[in-house]
Amino acid sequence: MTHLANSTRSFEPTRSSSMPSIAESVRARSNANMDRSVGRVCTCALSLALRALVFPAVALTSRKLQRALLAIIVLNISWQIQKYFFLREDVANLGSMGGLQISLTNIALAGLYAAWLIESVIHRGSGEPEKQHLSAVTISAALFVLFCALSILVASDATLGAFEVSSVLERFLLYIYIVHKVGSREDLLFVTRVFLIGLIIQSFLMLAQAGGLLPTVDWYGIKARTDFAGDPRVSGTIGSPNTAAAYLAMSMVFAFSVLLSGVRPVDKFLSGAGLSLALLPLLFTSSRGGWMSFLAGFITVLLVSRSRAPRKLVAIAAVALVLVAISLSGQVQKRLVGDDHGSAASRIPLNKLALAMIEDHPLLGVGSNNFSVAMQPYLAHALTGDDFVYTVHNTYLRVWAETGIGGLIAYVWFLLSILQRAFRVWQLRDYVLAFMSLGCAAAIIGLMVQMNFEPFRGDAAGHMIWLFAGMVTVMYRLSLKSRSFPSASVSAVLRP
Repeated sequence: MTHLANSTRSFEPTRSSSMPSIAESVRARSNANMDRSVGRVCTCALSLALRALVFPAVALTSRKLQRALLAIIVLNISWQIQKYFFLREDVANLGSMGGLQISLTNIALAGLYAAWLIESVIHRGSGEPEKQHLSAVTISAALFVLFCALSILVASDATLGAFEVSSVLERFLLYIYIVHKVGSREDLLFVTRVFLIGLIIQSFLMLAQAGGLLPTVDWYGIKARTDFAGDPRVSGTIGSPNTAAAYLAMSMVFAFSVLLSGVRPVDKFLSGAGLSLALLPLLFTSSRGGWMSFLAGFITVLLVSRSRAPRKLVAIAAVALVLVAISLSGQVQKRLVGDDHGSAASRIPLNKLALAMIEDHPLLGVGSNNFSVAMQPYLAHALTGDDFVYTVHNTYLRVWAETGIGGLIAYVWFLLSILQRAFRVWQLRDYVLAFMSLGCAAAIIGLMVQMNFEPFRGDAAGHMIWLFAGMVTVMYRLSLKSRSFPSASVSAVLRP
């Protein structure tokens, strides 16, 4: 018994000394498990963060997403969904761009350039990119942007100048993207189809507006007004009847040329539908400048294409135009020869005011987007108390007054370079691209006529100029290629 008791006592210290070691082992295992759990959570979180960063980058390289973003840009030319931040209504009411313009176009264009950058990094060193020679269109466009930016140095309100320079830069970037990333006929026809769909949608909206089905709207950047100066004039979501008429006139001339070309039946249907639906809205804008723009562009297409255009289509379009004009002759005559409440006469004093401003600031102008601010000292001498106070209703005089003689030369050179390149495409005799380039040129010719009566800025017509400039540049490049491979290029477009 004594031996057993001694044995039991001999084991007690051993048991008591092993308890701490077991607890420490359990604690160590728990810490290890916790460390592993924390590691897994951190790894999972890092993986999710990397995926969140990489997925948009990978998604932007998708061809479908890039086309969707490009379609948004083209459609927004007619929709004009945009908001102005830091808005100054006092200068906006006088014809200046009153705030920083953020639109669907800005956002989609940023996405396209991000995709372009990602693709450039991914494909770096994989092969030499196709060399793009600087054309007169690109050089003149870049010079115009430069003169707009330089004019801020002399502007009395540099913030206003920055608002417009950002808008001009956006349009220039759109032109650059079209030139470099629209690389095939199918891409070009995709842009054309989306553009025509935008025309059809806007025409429906204007017809609904004319019928009283669309009220005045101002909702999250979507704006539509139904009354201007006491007259019910339609404008859709574009902003004003005159700018809406400019958009419709240019679009209709382009649609007419597409209708005459050798595109697929679906493209002919879209162009014919757009041309037909837009005719009444153009008349309902009651814009004399818009009517002149359309007629100038329409006549240009007829004169240039007289030996190549399908005569039946030309005859049908001409007869339809005459019939609609006759049916609405009363409204047209009233607008042309009736009392316009001094609208036309009010432009003459504004032209004189602009010329006086140009005389004092001939080189760099008064600053981009600064006409409404700089004209204040001239009001007492150039205008009477009853005269209409607004930015000069002449785009050429406005550009000269705001950006100086350099800006005017660059802008006119830009427009003429587009025309020269478009008529060069016509001479290359690609049946599809020739008529499309003619439509772009004729539309711009019509707008150049209307520019004598309107101070166009970053509106629908302004965006169309830069879009057409890019498209014409692409058409020229593709036309040169089609001369080397005529059968392949034509069959790619005309295949059923």
